[in-house]
Amino acid sequence: MDETLKVVLTFAGTAGGSAFLMMIFKGAGGWLSGAAHREQVRNTSLARQRADAIAERIAAEKDRDEKVDKAEAERDDADRRRREAEEHVGILQYQIRSLGQVPLERVQSNSK
Repeated sequence: MDETLKVVLTFAGTAGGSAFLMMIFKGAGGWLSGAAHREQVRNTSLARQRADAIAERIAAEKDRDEKVDKAEAERDDADRRRREAEEHVGILQYQIRSLGQVPLERVQSNSK
């Protein structure tokens, strides 16, 4: 083997081994100091916050949908009552005409 190649391989092996040992010592230091546990708790807390936010959003959407459904039901009920009243007025006007009278026209008020 060429001398330069030996030096390069020795350097690469030493640098790689040193990096591996540094990684091991850093991990062991974090484990001993509790940093790894704090990081795990922080990640768990973030996951819980995300799940809570999703649950809150779903509840808000459900509440909004219920309010919209209620408003639509109220509007439909008001429309139904208005149609029934108009139909009743029409029947009464027909009966008045059948008796030979002229029904009064509805007076519209613009005052508020």
